[in-house]
Amino acid sequence: AHAFIFERYIFGGEMGFDIRKQQFNPTPWSLSNGGPKLHRIIIDNVRSVPKLTEFIKLSEIPTDMPTMHPDRDGYKSRYVYGTAGIRDIGWFPFNSLVKF
Repeated sequence: AHAFIFERYIFGGEMGFDIRKQQFNPTPWSLSNGGPKLHRIIIDNVRSVPKLTEFIKLSEIPTDMPTMHPDRDGYKSRYVYGTAGIRDIGWFPFNSLVKF
């Protein structure tokens, strides 16, 4: 399986703001967690107790909301597309499209 995963994330105050107390500013939040990055995860589930056999980060580009062609759902894909933040400071809000 492939997934976009945060390497560090603290729940609470998602998106870096509390609308009752401040204006929307996601940059400090995006600096605090590094953003989700594409990982390959392989689990050996043939055994009675599944075992994680591979967990590898495939990209340093903060990317989220992966999308495949809807007519290819469940099939092998050559590419996956995602939204990304390519900017000088932080990675959110997204401003780019990435093709893996």
